[in-house]
Amino acid sequence: MGEVNMKHIIQNECKRALCGRGMAVSLVISFSVIAWHIYDRVFGPEAVSSVNIFTRETLFQIWIGGNVTYMQTYLYFKIIPLLCVLPAGATLFEDYKGGYTNFVFVRTTRLKFLAAKYIAVFLSGGFAVTVPLAVNFLCTALRFPALKPEPIMMAGPNLNAMWLDLYYGNPWLFTMLSFFIIFLLSGAVATLALLFTYLTDYKFLVLLLPFVCCSILEVIENISNIPIALSSFLIPVFPERYGFMLWIYFLFFAVVGIVYYILGCCKE
Repeated sequence: MGEVNMKHIIQNECKRALCGRGMAVSLVISFSVIAWHIYDRVFGPEAVSSVNIFTRETLFQIWIGGNVTYMQTYLYFKIIPLLCVLPAGATLFEDYKGGYTNFVFVRTTRLKFLAAKYIAVFLSGGFAVTVPLAVNFLCTALRFPALKPEPIMMAGPNLNAMWLDLYYGNPWLFTMLSFFIIFLLSGAVATLALLFTYLTDYKFLVLLLPFVCCSILEVIENISNIPIALSSFLIPVFPERYGFMLWIYFLFFAVVGIVYYILGCCKE
């Protein structure tokens, strides 16, 4: 049997990640929160009757990522670590336990398989989180105009926050960049499950530990008032959303990826 090429491995892993039961479960949960927000804040009778007549409510203020005071916003961004790992976070664990890796390593190199698995988990995690957000944004746009936010609304980033000028000057670009960052960081959080595959013997811990880690950061933030919680940073209009934290996250997840490859190559 010849060696399987990298493209075929990536396609196979992405198909498993995007079309599996885990993705379905993740989307059901996420779209439940999205539907709740759309009914409660966009089209529901209470939303219609509570329109603010003193300021111009805009699409960029009302969608689920545009206001930090909504319960749905807090809930959605709080459970992102779960939503992004459900599609494929535990597949590497299952592959080792089920003996699938023994078959794969005969057909291709360990490094190629680990890289393909990383790509699939990353893409599925980003997809599972950002697609429901995009649907929410589009549904909100059906009712609210895409007017530029006004500082008088007392909502949005503070004076030192990342991309403040874009939020008020070019909110479309601000939103698109925010979607891109959410995709990247959600995918990166999903890859934490790959690392935990080598650190625990229990599947439920592989799925749960990324959420636990993010929750610990949130507790530290609440105690110290230092904005380090990923669940807060991912909200586009979070007031204390500072650019330096983005580079810290990227550096951290780069280290996670390197450690994952090292452990994967050393595992017998």
